[in-house]
Amino acid sequence: MPSPHAASASRLGGVRGASVQRAVSLCWPAGGDSRNGHECSDPQGLRDHSRSSSQDGLPTGDRPGALRWPQHRPGQGAAAPRAHGRQNPRAGFHPGRPALDRSLRRPCGGRPMSTPKLDIDRTRTKLNTLGLTYAAGHLDYLLAEAVAKEIAPHAFLDRLLESECSGREERRVKVSLKMSGLPTGQTLENFDFAFQPAIERSRIDTLATGAWIRNAETVLMQGPPGVGKTHLSVALGTRAIELGFSVLYYRFDELMTALKVDAGLPPSRLKRRRYMNMALLIIDELGFEPMTREEASLFFRLITYRYGRGAILITTNKSIRDWTELLAGDEILAIAILDRLLHHSNVLNIKGRSYRLRDLEEALRIANA
Repeated sequence: MPSPHAASASRLGGVRGASVQRAVSLCWPAGGDSRNGHECSDPQGLRDHSRSSSQDGLPTGDRPGALRWPQHRPGQGAAAPRAHGRQNPRAGFHPGRPALDRSLRRPCGGRPMSTPKLDIDRTRTKLNTLGLTYAAGHLDYLLAEAVAKEIAPHAFLDRLLESECSGREERRVKVSLKMSGLPTGQTLENFDFAFQPAIERSRIDTLATGAWIRNAETVLMQGPPGVGKTHLSVALGTRAIELGFSVLYYRFDELMTALKVDAGLPPSRLKRRRYMNMALLIIDELGFEPMTREEASLFFRLITYRYGRGAILITTNKSIRDWTELLAGDEILAIAILDRLLHHSNVLNIKGRSYRLRDLEEALRIANA
């Protein structure tokens, strides 16, 4: 009686030889080099040949594992035929064609596979998790645009990030304007320069660049009421916020109230007040009423601290020679304050008709027409 090892050798010996060679030759081209990456060109022929090999004395259930065809198991999809040899990494590559437009083809020929679909909801959730809320909100629109216009992946990503940056910048400007206390609706675009020829447009355009704020300089606008001082100061403050500077607007009487409330604070706490550390402090309507000795002293402390640290814009109806009277008649204090304000300054003397009187005259003309 032959040993089990002999029986196994007999079965394997029946497979080796012409049967295997014929099966292999159906899959590989002449030359037999599997490294060329050729796929099986005749899987049906190989299956027919493998069925015939079972008649050579080897039952189908007793075939060695290397020659068995994969069996379909419950719960599994049909197994795709394996290609012999190593796949060509550039197979199916077409220069100039977008990656999303390439069709994936099954081995051994066959119909194209469907392009993988991106889980939009999952991507949107991840963007929101990362705090990219504006990018998440624009994701659907930008994806549709990218597909319709065949936008390259890197360009799509750039547009997605740009939407996030734009949204954040718009929110920053909106919040900063609200926190600044600036009146709304007064901009450089709607200022009537033609009505006020005394104002040099070129100087205002230079101030609109924000260089003076970066250098912690002073802008002093002086002139009679109604000539546009407040409008220009608010417009320059709005432009400063758009440029990225922090801005705080005060009418002089409101500022003096805040200074009196904080008069007893130690310097370590006082310097944390917003009117001390904003990049630009706008003080509007200085000079309508003279200051008391206490108010002049508090104003001097404010100017002294901000000197060289932050920019100041002041509008006043008083000329420089009237500041001694404005500051409780203290000439020494007036000189000390003006010395700091005018050291690095831009002085605008606005002389002209009042916008308010012009509007009143126009209203009366229409009423009498």
